[in-house]
Amino acid sequence: TSGSIADYKKHGYELVTDGYPADLTFDNDDTTDQNFTVHLKHRLTPVNPTDPKTPGTPINPDEPDGPKWPTRTNYDKTVNETISYVDQNGQVVAKQHTDSVNFTRTVVVDNVTGEVITSGAGTTAWTATNGDTTFDAVVSPVVPGSVADKAQTAAVTDMNADSADVNDTVTYTESRIIG
Repeated sequence: TSGSIADYKKHGYELVTDGYPADLTFDNDDTTDQNFTVHLKHRLTPVNPTDPKTPGTPINPDEPDGPKWPTRTNYDKTVNETISYVDQNGQVVAKQHTDSVNFTRTVVVDNVTGEVITSGAGTTAWTATNGDTTFDAVVSPVVPGSVADKAQTAAVTDMNADSADVNDTVTYTESRIIG
């Protein structure tokens, strides 16, 4: 059985029990069955940003056409904020503001099927790096001779790994002093 078990291991299984006795000798009596049980299960591998695998590469190196490691977005996501400052013609008048919030989790990958398991034993929920789930309000920069259509952009709170990127634009118009 050792050769058969080794083949199963190459395909992502792990041996639980091998009921094949080391000293088993088969006889020539066809009327008596000589049974033994080998128990295998799917090997499960935790994957997260601190122990990533190379996405798209074979989970089982001896099986190049078999299941592949999942993309990083299954366990590591970033939500981005970009605020652009432009004039009425769309020309940049101040440096863009950027921020990001990163979320990570541990998933379990079934080495036989490649299935990404996101709940249950060995998995964790999405958590924000440093506990930060907010984009703070941003005060619009002063541009000499211009007035912003927003004094500041609003804060974005309670974000999660499924939150969309935030893109905002502050438009400046030329100020005219009458006097």
